[in-house]
Amino acid sequence: MAVSDLLDGPIANEAHGTALLELAFAVSAVDGHLADEEQAAFRELVSRVRGKTATDDDVGELLEQFVYSAHTVGLDERVRRVLPSIPAELRETAFSVAFGLSLVDREENEYEGELLEDVAKALGIDDARANVLRDDVRRKLSIGG
Repeated sequence: MAVSDLLDGPIANEAHGTALLELAFAVSAVDGHLADEEQAAFRELVSRVRGKTATDDDVGELLEQFVYSAHTVGLDERVRRVLPSIPAELRETAFSVAFGLSLVDREENEYEGELLEDVAKALGIDDARANVLRDDVRRKLSIGG
């Protein structure tokens, strides 16, 4: 299964979809880089969110926008600003997708873990539920923890 398969299909509201993508980007990039595998998975994710095949320009524009925003106010602050744009019905999905994208490089690190804890709290996902979601994502992506 791919990270993009954690989504049922396209997200009709473009702002909601962009917020989910930016959150996923932030969690996977908090360690300072996007591995090739993460970039490929991000492209698939953009395609799934938008409901059409993402072009190099589509992905490049999003990454440029997200990197600029993160550098302008800092990654943690940017995440805090994006989270309110994620509606209640997408919160668990957004958390799962962000966690899934962070696992694509098969390296879990403390920065991603800390940010994910903050994200879960901000989205109203308690620790027990966050652990269930993480385990589910690991199982679906066949990535041990």
